Amino acid sequence: MLHIKNLTKVYEGGVQALTDVSFDVPKGQFLAVIGLSGSGKSTLLRCINRLIEPTSGQVLWNGIDVTAASPEELRRIRRKIGMVFQNFNLVHRSKVMTNVLAGRLGYNSPAWSLINRFSREDKTKALKQLARVGIDDKGGYRADELSGGQQQRVGIARAMIQDPDMILADEAS
Repeated sequence: MLHIKNLTKVYEGGVQALTDVSFDVPKGQFLAVIGLSGSGKSTLLRCINRLIEPTSGQVLWNGIDVTAASPEELRRIRRKIGMVFQNFNLVHRSKVMTNVLAGRLGYNSPAWSLINRFSREDKTKALKQLARVGIDDKGGYRADELSGGQQQRVGIARAMIQDPDMILADEAS
């Protein structure tokens, strides 16, 4: 399912975050990457879904070269890769429900997305994901009214509503 081949990332100023990283993750397998702070774990995850461009190497996912994907191909690929961010990446002034529904943006018309219009089906999916993470009573709250743990669960629900084939979780509890 996921094949990482000789992945390297060097930031401006010569900071080497990843050096020739290679591994395979078969479908259905769970993989945890552990290491010291600053060892490149977040960089690795962000290179996998190309939120950060690797300096060299390849990311192959389900036979698709993610590192060579065009912007349109990358948009389709990211629909199926859920991402739970270390700092949650929520819109704090928006409702929890809106933050979760943001996981459906890749499936909706850009025009409808601009005005936060989502289908009844998407809203039902969002409620199911909020229930799945134990905060179905928080949909009407602003994200900044929640505890850190609850905000992280919103981020998990947002990733799950994508119906992902793979989830990348950066320090998720």
